Amino acid sequence: MMRNSWALALVLAGAAGLTAEACDLWGPLAAGDFKGVKSCVDSSNVNVLSGSDSPLTAAAKFAFRDPADIVALLLDEGAKINFQGDERRTALMNAAGKAWTQSVDLLIKKGADVRPRDANGRTALMYAGDAYDPTIVDQLVAAGAKVNDADVDGRTPLMAAVVRVRKMGTAAENDRMKTIERLLAAQADINARDKEGKTALMLAAESGQTEALRKLLAAKAAVNLQSKDGRTALHHALFADKPVESKILMDAGADINLPDAEGRTPLMSVLDWRRDALVDDLLNRRADVNRKSNDGKTALMEAVEARREDYIQKLMQRKALINLQNKEGDTALMIAARMNSGEKCVKTLLRYSPNLTLKNVAGKTALAIAQESRHEESVLFIRAQRDNGASGTKSAIPAGGSGSAERSGTSKSFLSNKTGTAQGAPTTRR
Repeated sequence: MMRNSWALALVLAGAAGLTAEACDLWGPLAAGDFKGVKSCVDSSNVNVLSGSDSPLTAAAKFAFRDPADIVALLLDEGAKINFQGDERRTALMNAAGKAWTQSVDLLIKKGADVRPRDANGRTALMYAGDAYDPTIVDQLVAAGAKVNDADVDGRTPLMAAVVRVRKMGTAAENDRMKTIERLLAAQADINARDKEGKTALMLAAESGQTEALRKLLAAKAAVNLQSKDGRTALHHALFADKPVESKILMDAGADINLPDAEGRTPLMSVLDWRRDALVDDLLNRRADVNRKSNDGKTALMEAVEARREDYIQKLMQRKALINLQNKEGDTALMIAARMNSGEKCVKTLLRYSPNLTLKNVAGKTALAIAQESRHEESVLFIRAQRDNGASGTKSAIPAGGSGSAERSGTSKSFLSNKTGTAQGAPTTRR
């Protein structure tokens, strides 16, 4: 067993760029072999570098156990306690990141500085957040660690604790929740933002950290803050297809109609991403079906682009306005008429008696668009609807839901049978 341990230690030493000349010290150091280290360390080599690391910074990094005894030995021999090694990490950072509680306690008692940052701006407390160790968090905070310091990405220790980066058992997960509690108790800013404008709540939502999300909400995290792209925690949860977290956020008061920077509401987004269960949940919570995005797109248009007749029917049943136009003047019917394989959507929309005389910015009606796109089936459907409308019939297509002739402003056709262009005065946009 000892022979195998030494072999593994030498492999680790090589991987770390340790030189053959230093193996008499670095081999037992990497193996966590106290006797081996003691037999060769002295004041002449205790601060000799191998690569970027000193023996002290390497001790916590490569040991297979808490190397508090080796750390004490190296410090007694004069090791520089605040030396910043590989990626400018101190021994304290390495020990905190490996959850070596005894080593952290020893280093702090011996005067280790809790304030230095590594090459990525991370402090020892951030490493403790990553390690989900509440005891080390307490040790570092008591020693003066700043709980709201952020790294180069704007991530704080709380954010580090919230985002679980590995699978863990129940005990470890409990420690992670305790770590979050300790950071919050130490006055961590629960609504701090990273460089993308994301808060800890948003990170928990998009990464599916259910218990962390609940804990943050219980601590009064602001549920409707928006990141730089205008997305709330709910937007982030919906985008990541996290239905459980989405429901928790909505139950906690997330604004289901708050648009992102592009003017897209959560409903528009889930229609676009085809998140069926979330579509139903938002509709049942009375999401605004007629709000427009910055480019004038509505939820109904998103449903058409998704080629989902069932979505169209659900939206119409909730009073979607069928004749709304986007910035290009297109209605949902015009979009369907232009699309390949859009015939089923055209047929479904026609059941709700859309205004066939409306023109887009280019001066084209839905029929003209279908003809131009050579979508013959859509042309037939629209012509049949137009002709029946001219003879006083509401719809040539059997109704598939609550009719909207009165709301949609349907009028008798002014269209030419051949060209499908309007010959009367254009109707007013709604």
